[in-house]
Amino acid sequence: MTLKYFHFKKIIYRNVAKLGGTHIRSLLSRGIKQIGIGFIAAMGTGIILGILLRLIMKIVAVVYPNLSTGFTFQGTLLLIIIGIGSALAFSTLFIFCRNYLPRNWFIGGFLYGLIILCIFSYPFFTEENGELNGPQKPLGIFLFSFLFIIGGIILSKFVMIAEKWIEKEIAHIKYCYIAFYILIVPCLFFVFALLKELIEGYFLK
Repeated sequence: MTLKYFHFKKIIYRNVAKLGGTHIRSLLSRGIKQIGIGFIAAMGTGIILGILLRLIMKIVAVVYPNLSTGFTFQGTLLLIIIGIGSALAFSTLFIFCRNYLPRNWFIGGFLYGLIILCIFSYPFFTEENGELNGPQKPLGIFLFSFLFIIGGIILSKFVMIAEKWIEKEIAHIKYCYIAFYILIVPCLFFVFALLKELIEGYFLK
């Protein structure tokens, strides 16, 4: 009787361990998939943000021509890279908090952009040696505030499009994993850079 009891108990523990391991793998797989969807959406969002960054600088240069430093292809490419990197970092946060945002992609994206603006406005707009110091500051603050909010809306829309595309065919899921493994390191780099800006902006000034 005792041997049968211990044997039965061992089987239960083994099955529970298997179920636990399966559950963890399932959660991990689902998390990678969701972050991968965010990364796919961030690529399109980042390109648009980079172009909008260039457009904002063009507007500022037109209004304040004495501050213009010229425009180059390399400069535009750098802005697109910055846009993609920022979108990668913000997409990860969006994926984790989207369940608490309105289901409507426009309203949810608008609120997310507003939240990001509230978090980053102080360190970004008060940077002593930043691009916004000078007579262009009021215009720059207005335009960059708009960029934060429109960025949230665009990201939300692209996430919705990416999700529908993934769900359309099961084979598309592999692109989520490809995006995750390729872009997780650049994402972490930009997350670290943004956290550094936040810490320096709020606590080290």
